[in-house]
Amino acid sequence: MYSIMESKVFNQFILVMGGEGLGFALVKNELSKGVRRIQIAIRRHAILQIGVLVGAWAIGEWLVAKAGIPLPGGVIGFLVLAACLFGGAVSPKWFSKGASGLLDHLALFFVPAMVALVGRSELMGSLGIKLLLIVLTGTVLVMGGTALIVEIGFRWRARLES
Repeated sequence: MYSIMESKVFNQFILVMGGEGLGFALVKNELSKGVRRIQIAIRRHAILQIGVLVGAWAIGEWLVAKAGIPLPGGVIGFLVLAACLFGGAVSPKWFSKGASGLLDHLALFFVPAMVALVGRSELMGSLGIKLLLIVLTGTVLVMGGTALIVEIGFRWRARLES
């Protein structure tokens, strides 16, 4: 079972804060129980998992606004979440239900865009055909890039497991 108390980031924090003695051990124990309850709640409820993912996005938006970073907030939020995942602060299992639910309903996210498209008659002519070709080309490139990254990830994991 994964615990934040076992993560490298938490243990480094404890060392920096000078965590020694009985009083700190009691605080760490209580903190451990509280963190464990949160972990269990997040792993059981897809809505909480989606909330954490939205929270990562919101942190990215906030960082972009405060620091003036010339990247979309979603990209920065992704990098924050990736850093937490690779740093051992969170486990990928925490997001499986929420991410699966979002992916299952991904087509619904495109409905508002299609309604807006139908309302614009100028997009039904040559401009619309050009845009369609651009979108289809972009879709093929994104799908190919995703397939390539997934293949690299599977090979990397197979190499680590062997």
